[in-house]
Amino acid sequence: MYQGFYVICLFILTGCVSNSQPKVKTDDLKIETHKSSTKKVLIKIHSECVQYLKIMDYSNSYIIHEFEDGYLVDKDLIGAKAQLFLIENRSQSIFAKNINKARDTYLSNYKVAVEKKCDLKKFDKDPLKIVKKSIEKLEAKYKSI
Repeated sequence: MYQGFYVICLFILTGCVSNSQPKVKTDDLKIETHKSSTKKVLIKIHSECVQYLKIMDYSNSYIIHEFEDGYLVDKDLIGAKAQLFLIENRSQSIFAKNINKARDTYLSNYKVAVEKKCDLKKFDKDPLKIVKKSIEKLEAKYKSI
């Protein structure tokens, strides 16, 4: 929806530029053209980043919620570790396949977002790191008891 809005705005902005503009010095014209093209590029990059970040956010939350609901809520430390092992070794179990697919989607979008210089402060490089930290916290909690 936002992409369509940006595209419409882009068409309106480019369509409103008239060829019968008052004569301006050549130096001033170059500066104006540069500013205008920079603005268009920034709008395009921003809309692309939003798309990549949405996909990454969905994949990340899917992985974390599946682990929490399946293992961490029940405090199934052995099951969580076993499932993490299966995921890291690309097992053919349904759970591992689903998590790996979400992880691959996340990592491919992360790579493109880095190339597009999107703001990735909110995101970790790999969502399984968050799962590993949760498992470690749960493990530390059991050791202290």
